[in-house]
Amino acid sequence: MLNGINNDPPAKKTVLIVDDEEAIRSTVEEALEEYKDWISVLTAENGKQAIEHLNAAKVDLVLTDLKMPEMDGFELLAYISRYFNNLAVLVMTGFGSSAITTRLEHMGVPNYLNKPINLNTLVDRIRVGLEDSSKGYLNGFSLANFLQAVEVEQKTMSIMANSKGQVGYLHIVEGELINAETEDLKGEAAAVEIISWEDAEIKIVNLRSEDKKIDTPLMNILLEASRSEDERGQSTSSEDSLLNEAIQKAEAHHFSEAKELLARVVSENPRNHKGWLWYARVLGSMKAIETSLNNAAKVSPQNTEVIEEINKFNLAKRKIKNGSILRCPFCWFLLDAKIINCLSCGSFLTVSETFLACTKHADKAILKSAIERYQRVLESDSNNFSAQYNLGLAYINQEMWDEGVNHLSSAVNLSPENKFLSEQLNYLLKYIASGDPFVSKRKGNAADSKGGKTANKEKTVLVVEDSSTTRAVVKTTLGQMGYRVVEAVDGLEALSKLSAVKPDLILLDIILPKMDGYQILAAIKKKQALKDIPVIMLTAKDKMMDKVKGKLAGSNEYLTKPFDPNELLDIAVKYLQ
Repeated sequence: MLNGINNDPPAKKTVLIVDDEEAIRSTVEEALEEYKDWISVLTAENGKQAIEHLNAAKVDLVLTDLKMPEMDGFELLAYISRYFNNLAVLVMTGFGSSAITTRLEHMGVPNYLNKPINLNTLVDRIRVGLEDSSKGYLNGFSLANFLQAVEVEQKTMSIMANSKGQVGYLHIVEGELINAETEDLKGEAAAVEIISWEDAEIKIVNLRSEDKKIDTPLMNILLEASRSEDERGQSTSSEDSLLNEAIQKAEAHHFSEAKELLARVVSENPRNHKGWLWYARVLGSMKAIETSLNNAAKVSPQNTEVIEEINKFNLAKRKIKNGSILRCPFCWFLLDAKIINCLSCGSFLTVSETFLACTKHADKAILKSAIERYQRVLESDSNNFSAQYNLGLAYINQEMWDEGVNHLSSAVNLSPENKFLSEQLNYLLKYIASGDPFVSKRKGNAADSKGGKTANKEKTVLVVEDSSTTRAVVKTTLGQMGYRVVEAVDGLEALSKLSAVKPDLILLDIILPKMDGYQILAAIKKKQALKDIPVIMLTAKDKMMDKVKGKLAGSNEYLTKPFDPNELLDIAVKYLQ
């Protein structure tokens, strides 16, 4: 009952054939044609396409080659192990070896087919694989309880156990546990390790020829595994807490503190692959990073995140020359310190002429994840100027200018002595205000042009403008000089604000909803308490008649959009000194 195979044809099943050779795919597909009543076929040229199929349709069995472009077979198997670990898999390869056999066994694939493949054999293996897949992993049993049932019924079988990316095998003959193995353990030690795994999924596989390596009774092993599991549970809580604290420090860019905590994590538990992964992200030398990633791979070779990090490291290693290195603040990719955009996620790392002038091609999913990460950082550390800057940069990479300006402005306010942050903000302001990415090169940096301007921090400016981006530019430009800025989006809100506060200067757009700028200006000039407040008209219009009309209505200056923030600042200081 425990290891029987149903001989009746299963219900309609789907087979996914993954091979970069079109001839192999079509040959297998033709061989399965006679079973089309209960087997449908999908094909993919590589692991990347295979994952797209797996996420789009229900697949019952994957037949895959190992050597492929764009995610090879091992990477595909790691992905399946993590997200589709009930899925039946058959592997075919023309490069069979004992090393491949061992690696596949540790990934939960007991054997493979050598190319060239006998089609009749292949079809039989697919049919048996589909029948086995309908049983899948056994549910409703703990591994310990299942072993006790096997012992009582004196069954002969091998059991594959899978827990959090770890795979192990238990070999049983007539109810007696004779051997066990994990990636780096064999015999009784492996049995204790496997049985103590948390929430292990179990599946019956064909018994392999095994020598007897275990003499200890099963009950004694079960008791030892229970004790080991209890001890592990007590230590896991504190270990997880320490790791989470370290990750929070790393995400907040407190790398020295994170490094100390992660060194403790991997020292106390060298099998913590996540600890090694994050340790690699806070280390400063390529050699140390490589060592840490190799340790993560030894502990969990099929973990998708580890595989991805190693692939990214190998790519970076080929690109980085001798010298300083830095991490992409969005995807953690290693970069040469002089580079301006990430080679992995495509994000730009600073506000520059190249960045502002080009089309944005950054990975939006990566940026979304980074935004969520830095928002978490700011929830617990609101004074983290680095998080504010990177959050602003993430928005700017998506041309979300309002949010970008606000966060860069916050970064400058948190670290006013940081000249780099001020330069970045002013460069961005000049670009947005002018609509010309090269204006700052011609007219000089705004940060350098402030000399001689002295702000009166008690002065208030009312900005009446329906464009949130223009308001953000004006508010940030004047805010850097210490002026208080009050905002209104239309005429009605402007008049309401004027009843509550008397500003020292009004910046007034002409084209507004509800009331245009001329009507608002006329209303201001009719009030005795407001008529002497200087008014600067802001508009996209540049006609002489508009300027004359503004002057006749009582405006003091006329500023045409797009404008240079320096020009705005010069005019504002003129009336606020």
